[in-house]
Amino acid sequence: MGQAPQPINTGMISVIMPAFNAERYIGNAIASVLAQDHRDLELLVVDNNSTDGTSAVVRSFNDDRVRLLHQPRQGVSAARNKALEQMRGQFFCFMDADDAMPAGSISARFHELLADPGISFVDGTVQVTDAHMSTIVAEWRPTYRGVPYAPLLQLSSSCFFATTWLIRRVPGREYHFDERLTHAEDLLFLISIARDGRYTYTDNPVLKYRKGHTSAMNDLGGLHRGYRGLVSAVPNLPDPPEQRVVDAMWQKIKRIMWRSYLKRAQPLNALKVRLEHRPAPFA
Repeated sequence: MGQAPQPINTGMISVIMPAFNAERYIGNAIASVLAQDHRDLELLVVDNNSTDGTSAVVRSFNDDRVRLLHQPRQGVSAARNKALEQMRGQFFCFMDADDAMPAGSISARFHELLADPGISFVDGTVQVTDAHMSTIVAEWRPTYRGVPYAPLLQLSSSCFFATTWLIRRVPGREYHFDERLTHAEDLLFLISIARDGRYTYTDNPVLKYRKGHTSAMNDLGGLHRGYRGLVSAVPNLPDPPEQRVVDAMWQKIKRIMWRSYLKRAQPLNALKVRLEHRPAPFA
């Protein structure tokens, strides 16, 4: 049974940060959130049963906007769900414990939400950095404006890099990640809410994404399983897409994984992708 819903604080922004053995990076991540010029926020850090000093680093911040939550290690989706159940903000966003928010990240996105009540999701530029976060090695910029449901189902990069959206909370809606997925769970979550309104973006940088260290995206086998889970989960959404749309998604996933395996010099796995059938919907 889930916890009782928290009262919504109008105007507050909830930042949700799952963490597992993030002692090395999480201090910088938290500091970047607390340094934002938008002050009306809460940072919910969910320690996913870390075995290092993650919780000690979080507790070292003497700021009552930081809320430390604990749970047994159940994965990133479960950690996010715990925070979603307890968030108090009218708006919310996600951030990984090894990334950072550039100055003005929240206010730039929040400005777009305030300017148009019909906007529900605001994104922005992602600065991809090296492992030390000292050099920007690439940038991702969104290009789409409108209801993001169709482009997400098409796996379009025009409106999706990661969970970088600032989201206007819909009163009464329950927000939930599918805990069966360990990869592509963020994309499934965004698809599940994508019909709630329109998407736009700011040209301002909203995230510094640390590249070059161990991450979920470096686990090709896990990514492959996650994509298969995505295709199995999409037909079970409350208002699922047509079968032809799911079929097209699966074909694009096969192309993505085929190229990825070849790039990693894994031709046998690439061949297996070519031959595999679309997975059945979850029971």
